[in-house]
Amino acid sequence: MNSMTLRIIMLFSVLPLAAQAEVFSIKEITYAEIEEFVSGVIDFEDNSFDLKNGLPPFAVVTFGERFSGQTLKHKQDFLLDWHNVLDDETPDSPVIAVPATHGPVIQADDHWGSMALFPIGPSIGPYPDRDLGRGTLAMSFDPPICFFAFRTAIDGMTRYRNVNETALRDKPQSTLNIRFYDEEGRELASFIRSRNAEGPIELGFMQSGQAEAQIAGVFLQGLDLWGFSIDDIRFDPSCPLKLF
Repeated sequence: MNSMTLRIIMLFSVLPLAAQAEVFSIKEITYAEIEEFVSGVIDFEDNSFDLKNGLPPFAVVTFGERFSGQTLKHKQDFLLDWHNVLDDETPDSPVIAVPATHGPVIQADDHWGSMALFPIGPSIGPYPDRDLGRGTLAMSFDPPICFFAFRTAIDGMTRYRNVNETALRDKPQSTLNIRFYDEEGRELASFIRSRNAEGPIELGFMQSGQAEAQIAGVFLQGLDLWGFSIDDIRFDPSCPLKLF
């Protein structure tokens, strides 16, 4: 076997590993890891926010209740309160956040002791005033981002001893569902929180296998009994290096 043949064999032997490294994915990491190198944060402490008119607080992100092309429906939780959840899940291209008629609203969140963003749900049923935090939240990013992190709280279920903690594991909305989309409206990944550890949590996500930012939309929905809010959002449209 000559040296040229040997080099060809060695080249083809490593191609599967190289191809595998190139596969795009979104991975969950800690909030603290993103906080280390993403200094900018949306904390909703500035009273100049005007989300009712769909005005983005930053040039990069626009807030809404869904993406253009998606439709919502009403779904009840275990206390028979109503939530907005996805019906038609597929966004139009390009991904654009569509503002809600009512909300979202910014008000103090007891979990963090600071201002937070609450999506507004449907004002129907026996308790129409329980709509705070029971809506959906869409965020579109232009340009797309590589990293995304936020703080939230999903603590409703653990207050009721007769409700199984795993009851929402087979529900696509779960207690909290986080979905990622690219610019063309293709779903990149979907994560759920179905275990209901009581109190606030911090979540972080990063893309891997691509040097260019791919995350153009993030969508949140859930059936937590007390709804959800979002605070201290961090993201970065710059990918400092190729991430694997």
